[in-house]
Amino acid sequence: MMFKIISIDNPEFTDRHWQKCQELLTGLRRKYNSIFPETSWQELKKQQLSAVRTMDNQYRFAVYDNDSAVGWVVIGGRNIGGDEPTLYSFMDACYDNIPPGLSKIVAAEVAGLLKKYGLPELEYVSNTKRMSQVARHWNAAKLNILNRYRLVRNEANQTKIREWLTRTPRDNPNLTMRFFRIVPDEHLERYAALYTQFLNEMP
Repeated sequence: MMFKIISIDNPEFTDRHWQKCQELLTGLRRKYNSIFPETSWQELKKQQLSAVRTMDNQYRFAVYDNDSAVGWVVIGGRNIGGDEPTLYSFMDACYDNIPPGLSKIVAAEVAGLLKKYGLPELEYVSNTKRMSQVARHWNAAKLNILNRYRLVRNEANQTKIREWLTRTPRDNPNLTMRFFRIVPDEHLERYAALYTQFLNEMP
């Protein structure tokens, strides 16, 4: 395996690279139930470049093995220049067993950004055992465990679900649920802030 990592705002990152990324993210969603929406490579390019160019301290990378995109990496900074600045990252890759070489090439980018911001550590987030292999390759300390569940429609208790759907809006009038094909950046930012708050409040 000959891994290469490229930032999406690098002039080297062509439309051909975006097409390969779109194939990768679609495959990850279908095979591993990953969070990536199914979209065109043009929309993916527009959305991700917008995030990098309009939001502070945001980075996106794709990892390639020869001509195939095999990994997608998000790195971002929170409170940079303020109290308790943090660099965080999450990623996904098309392997059941993550190659150490892939983890190593991503670690080089992480190290460069930690040096840039003068930070001693990175907060790596993974919601699957598969991607937790990266943290083990990095000898990272585990802070908490996120449990992930899947609801199988034909096995669910539909009566309880109907009761919940009726009771929850009545008891929580300010609570709303919205569905998006592509989640807007503002909601992703609010989720990231809430998730960070959860982490900070954990004993």
